Amino acid sequence: MGSDSSFFDSYNPDDPDHTDDAPYDSAYSDDQSRDDALDDELEDALARNDFISLSRLAFERSVHFHRLSLFSIAVEYSDLALDAWRVHLDTRPDDVVALARSTELRMVNAAATQHFNQNHFNATIDLIHQARRLAALMPPTVLTASTEWNTALMERWRRDFPTALQHALRVIKIYRENAASPLEIARAHLFVAQIADDCAASSAAQGATQLVDRYLRVARTHLNSAQPPTNYPHSSAVEGNYRLIYSAYSRLMGRNENRIRMLESIVPVAHALNDRILEGQIYTALADEFSFLGSADQARACYTFASDTLLSSESPSLALWPLRPLKQEWEYSPDRFAGALR
Repeated sequence: MGSDSSFFDSYNPDDPDHTDDAPYDSAYSDDQSRDDALDDELEDALARNDFISLSRLAFERSVHFHRLSLFSIAVEYSDLALDAWRVHLDTRPDDVVALARSTELRMVNAAATQHFNQNHFNATIDLIHQARRLAALMPPTVLTASTEWNTALMERWRRDFPTALQHALRVIKIYRENAASPLEIARAHLFVAQIADDCAASSAAQGATQLVDRYLRVARTHLNSAQPPTNYPHSSAVEGNYRLIYSAYSRLMGRNENRIRMLESIVPVAHALNDRILEGQIYTALADEFSFLGSADQARACYTFASDTLLSSESPSLALWPLRPLKQEWEYSPDRFAGALR
């Protein structure tokens, strides 16, 4: 039976995504012999009833595929890691369970993100509830910020933008208190700005002018803090997302800018990164802009391309945004999950 002492000590439990020090994978390496060897290790651990080793090995694989945004593969390993983890801890004393809490939260956070991207919303909500129960017993860290981030993602998807904004602002607060990396802080500011844009657009649709102004001030503040450091891995993707979110802010502010050209300039970035998720988001933003300009045919073409791209990507959940204007929400309807996180 494996030892309880390390709890996957090759990982920093307060760095749920390994964005600073871990080497970045940029493409899937189809190394069948390596995959077979790792699967053999997993089977050996299971045959020995060594559930802690099984959990560790499965989670290592999950992290690998998560970094590659291959969520459909990562989620299978995450589920296995959590099942093995809970079998291992089922008969352990309370003090051991308490020591293991941060490792479990890290696994639950990762699984929630993966299930969300894969459109498994009932599982996502259940995992978020689990994570919040664990986080309530821990001091605020970058790890608990990940729980807040996932909660904000789900609330935004349900279109409860003010609630999503409160959770996203907690991420910023925790990051500042825990000296998170500059890239993570930039990403968090972008996330807040994006949700503030959503809040402003929703308020504008309701004729709530004062709220629009308030939310746009929040968006501007966080956009001003969101420029990524140029010497960090993946900073080009963050820069691309900055332009996406700025374009919505610019439109809501009524600025006279060529947002079509701004958005089209990101397409080569998505192609260079082989990032279909970013590409789908770009075309969703282009469609929003064409719709604003009254170019209905171009808007529909972009929404259709965006939805097709996202539905065939590793994050089909994001297809909700282009599908909604096409009135094709079907099982993506957030109404199914109204109040689920309360």
